[in-house]
Amino acid sequence: MLYVNVPNQYRFTILHRCYLRKSGNRLCLPATGDCAMSVDAFADRLARVRQRFVSTLECKIGDTYKAIPDLSDTANPGAAATAVDQTYRCMHGLVGIGPTVGFAATGRAAHDVEDVLRAPQHERRGLTADELLAFKKSLHVLREAASRELKFPHSF
Repeated sequence: MLYVNVPNQYRFTILHRCYLRKSGNRLCLPATGDCAMSVDAFADRLARVRQRFVSTLECKIGDTYKAIPDLSDTANPGAAATAVDQTYRCMHGLVGIGPTVGFAATGRAAHDVEDVLRAPQHERRGLTADELLAFKKSLHVLREAASRELKFPHSF
């Protein structure tokens, strides 16, 4: 892993040397155009992503609570599978973006919800009774974590 720090520009990580080219005895970034971003522009973009995340977080959790009856609908298994898939994708988004914008506990809690949904989503089915109970518990933990982090936001 190689860390690159360009003065007055953002820091980034290169995970493998194959993304670099050799120039004499130095490794250089491939010259495919200007891919640098100023710190101000990067911070501004990150702040906008964070604000969008914050503004939709409670709604996504609320919509997930509303979807609970649809997740194990035995009368309509196709609808239950669709509801599980949509809920899984919603949680997957929270898992990925949450920690990136300063909501680490929310991301971990969303990961626990995602874990409950993973097998039913891959098998394209609704939740069993045991899975539904685990889902409700983990969703409650997610709501509490998000509520705490929204109440006491980190300076980011």
